[in-house]
Amino acid sequence: MFWDFDGVIKDTVNLKGEAFAELFRVHGEALAGKIRKHHTLHGGVSRMKKIPLYLKWAGLARDPITVGQYCERFAGVVYRGVMEAPWVPGAEDFLRRNPFGQKFFLVTATPQKEVETILAALDLAGSFDGIWGAPTIKSEAIRKVLAASGVASDRCLLVGDSLSDHQAALATNIPFLLREHADNRNLPWNLSLPCISDFLNL
Repeated sequence: MFWDFDGVIKDTVNLKGEAFAELFRVHGEALAGKIRKHHTLHGGVSRMKKIPLYLKWAGLARDPITVGQYCERFAGVVYRGVMEAPWVPGAEDFLRRNPFGQKFFLVTATPQKEVETILAALDLAGSFDGIWGAPTIKSEAIRKVLAASGVASDRCLLVGDSLSDHQAALATNIPFLLREHADNRNLPWNLSLPCISDFLNL
């Protein structure tokens, strides 16, 4: 079972959208709104791709030092927010109990070291058999797990909440379960997906 993090385990989708917007709010509310909308439409995409684009929109330099500085500022805001953010109902209990004895793997666009730090602080790292963060993309991480385990893709499940999560499932032929919430109900899915809003009563 493959898990995304933001919007699936912790209710942090709005947090990251607001964090991106806040970084660039000094350049105007119109730009902040544009950035927030872009993030919502492209959830699950690494900040290393988003921040250079947002710097371009702001008319700022996109050299490695500037990108690194913005990524560092973003990471500080996000870490504090993730610690304080509510759990998606039932997710923490389900992950800790693992009532069906499944193997859990985390696949996220959050940088590898950062997500490891977050999971350690939440005392949740032990719930996963593998943790994959950026720069490894989700489909690549899934392929590596499938190759190492020998498990057929149709015996797996990816739980996500973004278009990029769904694309990763399609690319690896894995069934997809959508964690539906207010910020993704109006995304252009163009198809009917099995969905849940929480992990209670499973």
